[in-house]
Amino acid sequence: PSWTGSPSLTGNLLLPYASTPASGTIRKGAFPFLHAFGLSNTFVGLESGNFTMTGEQNTGAGFATLLDNTTGTGNVALGSNALQFNTTGYYNTASGGTALYVNTTGFQNTAAGALALANNSTGSQNTAGGTSAMQNNTTGSVNTAYGVGALYNNTSGASNIALGHNA
Repeated sequence: PSWTGSPSLTGNLLLPYASTPASGTIRKGAFPFLHAFGLSNTFVGLESGNFTMTGEQNTGAGFATLLDNTTGTGNVALGSNALQFNTTGYYNTASGGTALYVNTTGFQNTAAGALALANNSTGSQNTAGGTSAMQNNTTGSVNTAYGVGALYNNTSGASNIALGHNA
């Protein structure tokens, strides 16, 4: 429809408990912008989430968060491209642009900061805090890194602790 002036909402907007591609989805242009597909999932942001997943209790906010999720459950993604390629990983928390970006099956990871654990694919139970912390980790598990660039080049090491800038 054509709008003159600024459209506004004065009251409540009721969305269904679970949206579908055809109903209960707010779009921005041709792309989903706000929807709640599946059981207890919530997605806000262009191309956030998808309409084929069976995973439950996921939350994505930002461009393309949890875009490829299929059966992953209990994930939280905040920031553009956070957990974008997650498929079956569960109980991951990614906060920051491209945090846990290529994670596919890794589980119980926490990444806070842009590019934190960005290349992690199958590594699990890692904690990374700081921009680019553990950025190149792919399969390493049970690592803890705090600080900008901490454990930056760790790819497959396990049970490491690094504290401080570029530690």
